Amino acid sequence: MNTWAGGSYTAESIPFILSEYLYYQLRRRKYIIPTVVHSNQYVTRYFERDKDNLRYFNIDLHPDAQKNKYLARLRNFWSILTTKTYHGESSATDINKVALKTISRFSSPFFICLWYMDVHPPHFPPGETKLSDIQLNSRYKRTVLRRDSDYLLEGDIDKLIENYDKKIKYFDDSLFMLLSELPDKTIIILTADHGEEFMERGGLGHHEGEIPELRHVPLIIRRPHTKSDVVDRSFDFKYFDKFVLDIIDQEISIDE
Repeated sequence: MNTWAGGSYTAESIPFILSEYLYYQLRRRKYIIPTVVHSNQYVTRYFERDKDNLRYFNIDLHPDAQKNKYLARLRNFWSILTTKTYHGESSATDINKVALKTISRFSSPFFICLWYMDVHPPHFPPGETKLSDIQLNSRYKRTVLRRDSDYLLEGDIDKLIENYDKKIKYFDDSLFMLLSELPDKTIIILTADHGEEFMERGGLGHHEGEIPELRHVPLIIRRPHTKSDVVDRSFDFKYFDKFVLDIIDQEISIDE
């Protein structure tokens, strides 16, 4: 679909993706309490207000998390040297492990949202990160924070896009592994809360704006009783909760 996110950054988009109306209607349809598995601090801040309607697991919130940022940086530096991997938020592999363990405990219809951070700044390619990528992402961060492209060197944008594409490839592979483990009748909805700009319109990263690079997102649906098709029509996320519920109701009626 020609889909437009509710916002151009996470905090702005969350209410459109997971609304209180959706929680309530899922419970009316005998679903267990909706569950979110993620590693995004902004998602945690939003859902802290909905503890009675939603269960959420931030898998990065452990007792020692963020206690010593300098030690964390040193560990990341060592990880890049030895495994060529940067450890920021938990990876798709980590999210999948928690999700599958959680799903295995469900005995009734479930709704689970997996909020991945792999295709998000900073742009370190999994298993291929070099020391030069640290410097590159440092220049990227200064450019985004100060809105000044003078910090960038020639070739930086091409390299950032290359790293971004490699992260997409890693996420695609991780998603394929997850799908192979889910029950056949599971309805899958894949989308994003925002896009990313790489100087197409003079900006970098994701910020408040209405441009397609930030608001035009994928919406891919896999349903047990539906053949593959491409729907070329506009879709606004303010209708997302009702859209999801319509799909669920159609599948329920088919099964009956």
